[in-house]
Amino acid sequence: SFTEFDYSNLILQDKLLNTDDSLKFSLSLKNTGKFTGKEVIQVYINDVVSSVTTPFKELKAFKKVELIPSESQTIEFSIPINQLGLWNQHMEYVIEPGEFELMIGSSSEDIRLQSKFQVN
Repeated sequence: SFTEFDYSNLILQDKLLNTDDSLKFSLSLKNTGKFTGKEVIQVYINDVVSSVTTPFKELKAFKKVELIPSESQTIEFSIPINQLGLWNQHMEYVIEPGEFELMIGSSSEDIRLQSKFQVN
């Protein structure tokens, strides 16, 4: 893109979730540059403590947004908790309780917003 974007105002609907819930959150995206541009917002999640090795940053969602200069937009996401499961040592797909990190940015190397949430 030929412009700059500012990420702000990350709001999680709930930070304590059950396995049948969805992680719902929103953020503000603003085009702070001089040109109209498109930004791909990428959402990564890390299972802080798991029984097996999991990726540090696992892409779980993304959205492509086009904004004109100085335009701001609230972007909403919903990720079902069952998408945060893993294959355990017994080759069973399980959702392990514990702490998760939410990381949002323009790439895995350019994280702009972060938060944590808990799954029971």
